Amino acid sequence: MHTANPASALYTVEQVRLLDQAAIHDFGVAGLELMQRAANAAFSSLQRRWPQARSLVVVAGNGNNGGDAFLLACLARKAELSVSLIALGDASGGGAAGAREAWLAAGGEIELADASFLLPGADVLVDGLFGTGLSRAPAGLAAGLIRQMDNFPGHRLALDVPSGLDADLGVAPGAAMHADATVSFVGWKRGLFTADGPDYC
Repeated sequence: MHTANPASALYTVEQVRLLDQAAIHDFGVAGLELMQRAANAAFSSLQRRWPQARSLVVVAGNGNNGGDAFLLACLARKAELSVSLIALGDASGGGAAGAREAWLAAGGEIELADASFLLPGADVLVDGLFGTGLSRAPAGLAAGLIRQMDNFPGHRLALDVPSGLDADLGVAPGAAMHADATVSFVGWKRGLFTADGPDYC
């Protein structure tokens, strides 16, 4: 029986979610540990791609993608980079709450985005706003923040999928960020390689 090469296989969002759940429930890997591994991989990629970067703007959403962003910010701060952490909301859900607590415990500060918010400048912007769970057009404050991210003058790194891109279909139903690089976690999502996906990733 032919088996696809995992390095080249494309997965749906649901398939990746099931892989995540298997790691947690069948192999006993804590959700926060999975986020830490994702943050480690993304920060290593950032350092390889932009070794001269000394300042980051990290944008964190309220879910697991935001958790990855908080932990990446911890790594960057430990590496003595200047980090501005921008959060969409004042609380994080699920395992991301632990990542947010880790950032605060490390002495990090959080600036909450609002209707009049403007992104600060930096060498690299890290997009941890929305991950694979988004399948509709972003609205309100989130849409405005994504438009600012898309116009960011520095480099742009997306965590798992650029915010606003449908990770299954490869289309952006509304505002979406064009990344200079995207670090995909667990498995390659179909939407990164289909339709408009490559242009955004």
